[in-house]
Amino acid sequence: LHVVDTNPLGKYYQEFFPCEIDLQKLSRESLPTEICFEKENGIYYDLQVSSLSDNGSNPTGFLLILRDISIRKQTEIQLKLANDHLYNQIVEVNHLQELLKEQATHDSLTTLHNRRLMDEVLNQQLEQANINHQPLSIIVMDIDHFKNTNDDFGHQTGDLILEAVGKCIKQSTRSDDFSCRLGGDEILISFQNMSSTKVVEKAEFIRNEINTIKT
Repeated sequence: LHVVDTNPLGKYYQEFFPCEIDLQKLSRESLPTEICFEKENGIYYDLQVSSLSDNGSNPTGFLLILRDISIRKQTEIQLKLANDHLYNQIVEVNHLQELLKEQATHDSLTTLHNRRLMDEVLNQQLEQANINHQPLSIIVMDIDHFKNTNDDFGHQTGDLILEAVGKCIKQSTRSDDFSCRLGGDEILISFQNMSSTKVVEKAEFIRNEINTIKT
């Protein structure tokens, strides 16, 4: 047993344990209690405590049984570390898959959907509109003088404008509206189950919001 003193005779039991032990409580529970003696060296014991009594059932002391579980405990620790490492790898893989999915369906500058997804989504919306006999409206917009802005102030400024326009469109549309960057400064937005009058109003609202953008 790895204890402080190699001669336990005449010593108080607490001198041999690295923590406070409530013998009465442990004897009532009658369950092994795991104790770490040397964490650095991986020394662990199960402690089981039984109360002792005389013929008159008066308590006279306690019987302490220690069982070395160091190897089992070290195995458990290694297994937990391996499981944690595997879990972290799975989380990282899932995160990378989400990033790849995002990159495959979204434009990096505007954060709107990209053209790859357009045909699939519009076909679904058209089919749904026909089934439900609901209107589906599509608008295509571009940014005035965008090419001149790129030429005069550089592509970095143009990228900032595209980012701001994308953010503005996302804030100005509903969650079930579909918006995508067709390419360059061209952007498509589809509106499901919205009257033509409301679509015109929405398009005008988006135009006015974009006009307030400052870069």
